Amino acid sequence: MKRSSYPFRLPVVLSIVSLCVANLAFAADNQSRVAFTWNPEKANSANAAIMAYLGDPVPPPAVLDPKYTPEGLVAAFRTLCRNVGFEVKQIAIDDTEFPFLVYGIIEGRQSYQKIKDGLAAMSGYAYAGSSTGSTGSGSTHFSLNMVPNSAYPRSQADAIRRRTMIRLQMLAAIWTDQ
Repeated sequence: MKRSSYPFRLPVVLSIVSLCVANLAFAADNQSRVAFTWNPEKANSANAAIMAYLGDPVPPPAVLDPKYTPEGLVAAFRTLCRNVGFEVKQIAIDDTEFPFLVYGIIEGRQSYQKIKDGLAAMSGYAYAGSSTGSTGSGSTHFSLNMVPNSAYPRSQADAIRRRTMIRLQMLAAIWTDQ
């Protein structure tokens, strides 16, 4: 029998699901008014389950392909933007865990489809998720994972997938008021 590698306990998740179902059932029975019971303990329990599900940050592999180092990602992103006609105003790398993520601001309001298409043409890179939006000054803020799934350590792939989208959203939010 294969054991789950998830860092959380199934009873915790089941209790959160049952609380949600109980609240939905109560709301369905009382359609004229929706009521629910909220308390800090319930919220703390749910937060603990989310944190357990996300797990710990993933360290970079001991032997990292130079393409996926901060310097390699910056160079590749600048090349990509040059190829699709975008002007990079600001660029940074989140190297707090693996995969490292590119984030910053591109001049003007841009279609991110060009980035996706451009990455498909770049050897060794892939579109592996992003978060984008417009700044108050009319530019495009972004966060991007250019590291292909094949570069993830197999033993950490699930943890990387769970954590990456949240990281992308957090990084993109840094630039929203620029």
